[in-house]
Amino acid sequence: MENTDKYIVDALVRNRLDILNRITALFIVKNLEVLNVTFNATDDNMAIINLICLCPDENIMKRIINQSNNFVDIARIYYTKVYNAKK
Repeated sequence: MENTDKYIVDALVRNRLDILNRITALFIVKNLEVLNVTFNATDDNMAIINLICLCPDENIMKRIINQSNNFVDIARIYYTKVYNAKK
């Protein structure tokens, strides 16, 4: 990908591993490069997912976040644009 931007996606979800699979599948379907994924369980049956990816268009990120908001197991999800990462 040329002229891609780096994004950090943070999500508060129910502590279930299938939600991790569903979120990462959205990125794979759009052919986005995922650099890092972490899944941290909390004490209250919730988990925090942090995902770092490269994406050429912010509108694609907005669509992924909007699709993720429809998942029942996601309490909150948002993204942050980090910088322009030229390859």
